[in-house]
Amino acid sequence: MLQVEFSLPGMNVQAWVERIQAYFRGLQRSNERRKRRWLFVSSGISFALVFLFWIMYLNISLPFVPGAATSTLPAAPAQETEGDSLFETLGRGFSVVREKISEGAQSAAEQAQKGASSIRERVFSERQLIFEAPSSSLERPAFESITSTPLQIQE
Repeated sequence: MLQVEFSLPGMNVQAWVERIQAYFRGLQRSNERRKRRWLFVSSGISFALVFLFWIMYLNISLPFVPGAATSTLPAAPAQETEGDSLFETLGRGFSVVREKISEGAQSAAEQAQKGASSIRERVFSERQLIFEAPSSSLERPAFESITSTPLQIQE
């Protein structure tokens, strides 16, 4: 049993710890359905806490990233009039999205074509082997010759 060395005024900490331990002992002895339920609940709570801490971390760290731009795209001009219906507004939005997708697809196609030509150039280019005489930096350095001396065995 866990012994608690501290106490709080007006609260019996030792009794509180004993109740928690008794609850977990009862949970260990309970049926599988109750254990599984506690597993799912505690996993969900753990997931929610980790997700909450991650969001808090992102909110704290992202505004201080140097050089972070808020938006690199120019704002779309407002073409709204009072007589526009919902379908006209959606149509204009879809046309803007279609233009952006086509620009992105063209850019991706150009990049893929450049990459393919670069790979083709490397694969099908002729190889040349050039043999050169070794330079002075590749020669073996002259080491002193070390003579060996026999060991004297003492009896």
